Amino acid sequence: MIIVHFMGMRSTKYGGLEKFMVELAYQLYKRNDKLYIIYNEEPYSQSYIESLRKYNVSILVKNLETTNIVYLYRKLKQIVKDLCPDIVHFHFGRIATFGPFIIRLFKMKKVYRSIHSMLFENYSPNIKSNIYYTLLNCFCSNILCVSNAIRVDLDRCVLFRKSKMKVLYTGTSLYNLPSKVESPGVVRITCIAFHNSVKGIDILLRALFLLREKYNYLNFICNQIGGGNPIYTKELKELTKELNLEGYVNWMGLRDDVVELLSQTDIYCQPSRYEGIGISIMEACAQGIPVIASNVGGIPEVVYDNVNGFLFQPNNCDELAKYLYTLTNNRQLMKKMGQQSKKIAENSFCLQKNIESLLVSYY
Repeated sequence: MIIVHFMGMRSTKYGGLEKFMVELAYQLYKRNDKLYIIYNEEPYSQSYIESLRKYNVSILVKNLETTNIVYLYRKLKQIVKDLCPDIVHFHFGRIATFGPFIIRLFKMKKVYRSIHSMLFENYSPNIKSNIYYTLLNCFCSNILCVSNAIRVDLDRCVLFRKSKMKVLYTGTSLYNLPSKVESPGVVRITCIAFHNSVKGIDILLRALFLLREKYNYLNFICNQIGGGNPIYTKELKELTKELNLEGYVNWMGLRDDVVELLSQTDIYCQPSRYEGIGISIMEACAQGIPVIASNVGGIPEVVYDNVNGFLFQPNNCDELAKYLYTLTNNRQLMKKMGQQSKKIAENSFCLQKNIESLLVSYY
């Protein structure tokens, strides 16, 4: 069987989605199936590229990020002719918006679309979205949402017929994880996020300021992993300086060794203003780390309030600071919530089990 994934973006790190693709490649390789992955630009991480090539994956670079339907028609027609796929699977960008409709013209029977982000947070579907997702529901074999929150959101858009929206968590590997590196002294806080306003890193910085100034807690360090918009990165670093947090925040950039860095973490924080679900949260849970996160999107499907961490209202740095102080000041509670995190990851977010569910639908 030949399977083609249209990613519709550039992979900028060896993150959760990339690990999902590597595990999928491995499982298909064992079945003697062929996987093609099409990106707009070559992936950033050489480790990711090498991991895929071990399993005979072909990575193709094609610029499909356009609204020119005639151009997309010609490109997709050529791809279908050259690769003869049995299944096509769309993820991000304009190719995911228009591709499922165009590819059906070439008699493709199995067309998948994954939806990775919230679309209607805080507002209702409109006529345009109703029409689009109703048509998408007709043209796709399966529509896979990375969280139940997204599925519920999109189900409201599908008119007249039964929705094909299903939940498929990306998940995280629970195997071969590094041993936890204990630190009885400084509390280590980690946040993994791209540098844009949606991810709420500025909220975390203001909460850290309150942790120090309001709660007089000084014994912490925050490691921020990620990159993105250089202008916004500069603004975040200026805010760090303005809040006099330069000795408390490490800007670590994009990293391939996230799993190892999480093993040196006491508290994971995700202050997003908007989030599909947050693969990094799952990765933290798998390593038995308590999580403090904003109560948005699919995050409550991973973080159970007062069980494996705390949920705070988005944009509320005071509430975030309060929960940071609660955990930093109580190592026993930190350990108890971390144990619950691990159980939740094992029960619902095992990468290998979720890949198996996808393969069942493929075959």
